[in-house]
Amino acid sequence: MHEVEFIIRPARESDQAILRQIINKARLNPLGISWRAFDIVEGARGQVLGCGQIKHHREGSKELASLYIAPEFRGQGIAAALIRQLQSKARSDLWLTCRSDLIPFYERFEFTEVTDPTQMPRYFRRVWQLFRLFKRLVGGGEHLAVMHWGEKAMNE
Repeated sequence: MHEVEFIIRPARESDQAILRQIINKARLNPLGISWRAFDIVEGARGQVLGCGQIKHHREGSKELASLYIAPEFRGQGIAAALIRQLQSKARSDLWLTCRSDLIPFYERFEFTEVTDPTQMPRYFRRVWQLFRLFKRLVGGGEHLAVMHWGEKAMNE
């Protein structure tokens, strides 16, 4: 596999259509989407290789969200570069939710799983509780992980 050349740049208004396509194709959460929050990974020929955003929640928490790299470009360090870029923008106290099988991936970027709901910002506590209720109803082996990166957990 050859090394892929890419840049990471802030999304532009003209990226809205491709962001909508990615969100639909990847089945990402479409709520609260604003192109202004996204960074785009762009290949050498101008093609969009992926995206990610820092989503701001009402209570002040920031979420690493909508992370997507096109399948044919995965495993080449693109997601790592994008995550580090978004961490740099956030500076501290960045949260995310993911399937439990992705915990080791995010631990590589110093995210830690938070299992005590009292240590989660309100938004993440609600999502975690809803997922637990859903899991009780339908079963399944995976759990929803709430992960944190930064100086301290946010108590509310």
